[in-house]
Amino acid sequence: MKRIVYLLMLLFLVSCAKHSTPKKVNRILTKGKWQITTFVENGYDISHSYKEVSLSFGKGGDVVTTSESGVSGEWYVGSNKKPAIVYISLPDIDSMNVISGDWAVVKLTRKECILKRNRGLTNQEEKIDYEQYSDNLTLIKN
Repeated sequence: MKRIVYLLMLLFLVSCAKHSTPKKVNRILTKGKWQITTFVENGYDISHSYKEVSLSFGKGGDVVTTSESGVSGEWYVGSNKKPAIVYISLPDIDSMNVISGDWAVVKLTRKECILKRNRGLTNQEEKIDYEQYSDNLTLIKN
């Protein structure tokens, strides 16, 4: 009987995993600059190429990089909540367009943001295992 109670408690805790709402994502990302600390694309760690790059997310939907060219583009957060999806669009300058795309917010605190490439999956009813995707981007607040 105790095992059943423990299993039910564990199931309840797992199902109540906290997700970042679009409003929270907007509020946190628009405060300050975010340094790229980890960037994995197609299974390859390319973090070294982006270690000097920061992103600034503007409240009006603009995103600016501190790359060599100071590339600017657009960003917004979709209406999904489980998880929130960040859409980033940067021009093909300075290899910054590789950051463009749909990113699922898998962890968000005031100091860290972990994103996984969304791969176009936006069905909120469907349970998506983002750990299976090799593309990830970790940002730390400056």
